[in-house]
Amino acid sequence: MLNSVLNLSLIIVFFPLIAAVLIFVNLSYWSPKKVQCVAVGSIFCSLVCSIYLLSIIYYTGGFVYHFSFGLWFSLSTPISWGFLIDELTVAMFFTVSLISLLVYLFSIDYMKTDINITRFFTYLLLFSFFMLILVSADNLVQLFIGWEGVGLCSFLLISFWLTRLPANKAALKAMIVNRIGDNFILLAVCFLLQSCGTVSFLNLFYYPSELFGNSIYAISFYNYNLWGTSVDFLAVIGLTAFLGIMAKSAQFGFHTWLPDAMEGPTPVSALIHAATMVTAGVFLFLRLSHLYILSLSSLQIIVIISVLTTLFAGTVALVQNDIKKVIAYSTCSQLGYMITACGLAFFSGALFHLVCHALFKALLFLGAGSIIHTLSDEQDIRRMGGLAKLLPISFFTFTLASLNLMGFPFTSGFYSKDFLLEAFFSHNTSIGFFAYFWSLIGAGLTILYSMRLLYLVFFSDVKWYKFSYLHLHPNTLFITSSLLFLGVVALGFGKIFQSVFLIFFSSNYYTTFVLTIPLIIKVLPFGLFICLVILYFIYKQSVVLNQKLYSFFMLKWYVDILNNIYISNTIFTGAFSFFFLQLEKGWIEFFGPTGILKLLGVSKNFFLIQLNTFHSFLTFFFVLLSFVCLL
Repeated sequence: MLNSVLNLSLIIVFFPLIAAVLIFVNLSYWSPKKVQCVAVGSIFCSLVCSIYLLSIIYYTGGFVYHFSFGLWFSLSTPISWGFLIDELTVAMFFTVSLISLLVYLFSIDYMKTDINITRFFTYLLLFSFFMLILVSADNLVQLFIGWEGVGLCSFLLISFWLTRLPANKAALKAMIVNRIGDNFILLAVCFLLQSCGTVSFLNLFYYPSELFGNSIYAISFYNYNLWGTSVDFLAVIGLTAFLGIMAKSAQFGFHTWLPDAMEGPTPVSALIHAATMVTAGVFLFLRLSHLYILSLSSLQIIVIISVLTTLFAGTVALVQNDIKKVIAYSTCSQLGYMITACGLAFFSGALFHLVCHALFKALLFLGAGSIIHTLSDEQDIRRMGGLAKLLPISFFTFTLASLNLMGFPFTSGFYSKDFLLEAFFSHNTSIGFFAYFWSLIGAGLTILYSMRLLYLVFFSDVKWYKFSYLHLHPNTLFITSSLLFLGVVALGFGKIFQSVFLIFFSSNYYTTFVLTIPLIIKVLPFGLFICLVILYFIYKQSVVLNQKLYSFFMLKWYVDILNNIYISNTIFTGAFSFFFLQLEKGWIEFFGPTGILKLLGVSKNFFLIQLNTFHSFLTFFFVLLSFVCLL
C-alpha cells in the first residue's frame, strides 16, 4: 500500500513536468496536435491517479502518508524534500487535475488559431506541476517553491499575448502584488524557524510537544516581548502568514490584481484565477489550521477582513460591464466566504466550498469564454443579448453555473455555501453572528449581479455589433464537451460528496461541529433568493442606483485611487529619493567609482569615454565588496 501511494503521488505531480519538458525539447519537431495530445494525456493520467489515490485515503480512514526523499539543504535546520499525503492533499490533487484536464480540452478549440499554442500548453503544464508541488509539500519551504512557481506561471499566462499592453501591465501588477504577499510568507517562515527550529508540517503539527519539543504546541503559551509589550507570538506568525494569503487569494486591499488579470486568455482565467492559484491561499490556511486554532485573537481579525472582502466584491460586481470582470469579483467574494469559514474554525466546510466553487466557477468562466469566442472577442455585456437561442449549450451551462453561484436548492453551491451560512450562525458568538449577517447580505448581492448578468447576456434585446454578427464562431466539439461534462459534475458533486467532506475530511485536524439552528435560518437564504429574483424580473433595468452610490461602486470604493495617490505614489517617491538619489547617486557614487576616478585624477574626457566599461566595473566591484562585508 505504501509503495502504491508513493508511485501514484509521483505520477500525479511529475507527469505534467515531464510533458512540459518533452514539448520544450521537441518544440521544432512536434505539430500542435501532438503537443495537445501529450499535454492532455499527461494531465489525464494525473486525474486517474488522483481518483485512485483519493479512494485509497478514504478506505484507509484518512491515514496520513509521509515520504521523504532526503536532505535538500541545511541552514540552521535541515530542509528535506518530501510529500505529505492526507485528505487535504488528495482533495486538491483531484480538483487541480480535473479542472486542468477540462481547461486543456477547452483550449484545443479556443486557442486553435493562435500561432503560439504550443507555448500556451507548455505554460499550462508548468502551472499544473507547480500547483501540485504546492499542495503535496511536507514543509513550508517546499510549499513556497510551488507558491512562487504558480505566481511565475500566472505572470507568463496573463501576458501570453505579448503585443497587448494591458495584458503586460496586468501581468506585472499581479506579479508585484503577489511578491509583496510572498515577502510576508517568507517572514512567517523565518518566525517559525526562530521559534520552533523547523518548518516541517509533521514536526510542527502532528507530533505532541512532549515527544518533539519544537512542535507548534510548545510555543502556544509563549508571548513575544515587542518594545516592552507582551505579544502573542502565534498571533504574530498567523497574521504575518495571512498577509501572504490575502495577496494570493485576492482579499480586500490585495485584490487589485485579480480583475486586471482577466486580460489573459479565458482558459487561463478558468484554471488559475477561479479554481486553483487563487485557492492556494485558502489551502495554506487549511494547512496551518493547527496554528490558527491556538491563536483565536488573530482569527477574529481575519473574519472581519474576509467579510469585508465579500461585501466589497459583491457591490463592485453589481456594476461591472465586462463579463469576465463580473466573474472575477465574484471569485473575490466567494474566497471571502472560504476565509471567513476558516476564521470561524469551520475548516472542513471551507474545503468543501473550495472544491465546489472551483467546479462551478470554472464552468462559469468557460461558459463566458464560449460566448466571447462566438462574438469575436466581445466582452461587454451591454453589447450582447438574445444569446439563449443562438447558444443553447452555453446558455444551459452558464445558467447552471450561475444557479450554483446563487445557491439554488440541490446544486453544489447550495450544499456548500448555504451550509457555510448556517455554520456561521451556529457558531453562537458575536463574531459568528456578525459573519452570518453580512455574509447573508453578500449572498443577496451575488443573486443580484448573477441575475443581471444572465438577463443582459441571454434575455435582453440583441445589441451586437454588425461585425460580431457577420463573424460568428459556433462552439465546436471540445468546447461543448468540456462545458457539458463540467456542468454535470458541478451539478451533482455537492449532493454526493457533502457528507464525505464534512465528516471524513474532519478526521485528522479539521474541526467541525453539529449545526443546531432554527428552521427560519435554514430557509432564509432560499427565501432571499426567491424574493430578489422576482423583484429583478419585475423591475429589470428600471431600477437605477443612486448616482453617488453607483459612482462609489464603479470606482471600487475609491480603493484604487487611494492606493495610487497615498500608498504607491508615496512609496515610489520615497524610494526614488532615498535609494536612487541619496544612496546610488550619492553615497555609492561618492565612495565608489566616481570618487575613485576623481581621487586618481582621471580626466573628464577619459571618464566619459570609459563610462560603460571602467565605471561600470568599479560600480560592480564596490557593490560586491559591500555585500561581502555584510556577510
